[in-house]
Amino acid sequence: MGLPSRLSSPGDVTNAPENTIPAFTISAETGADGIELDVRLTREEKLVEFHDRCLDRTSDGKGPVNHWTQDQDRSLDAGSWFSPEFQGERPPT
Repeated sequence: MGLPSRLSSPGDVTNAPENTIPAFTISAETGADGIELDVRLTREEKLVEFHDRCLDRTSDGKGPVNHWTQDQDRSLDAGSWFSPEFQGERPPT
């Protein structure tokens, strides 16, 4: 078995908000062999999926990821910035 020939990072960002389950799912459904994602630590040192150091660009959160708890992260809206269709989409945790 060789290396994957088509990796998607951070998912299908043309059709869904980056680094969300819909973006990863669409990538898989359209032929990606795998996905690349970024993992960060929360305030209590639990893993969450976020590319940026801060939440501001791709969610309704503000400030650094490591200032938030995992439960707070789970309450973020990671889809509205992309399209109303994805309002309420939560970040993968």
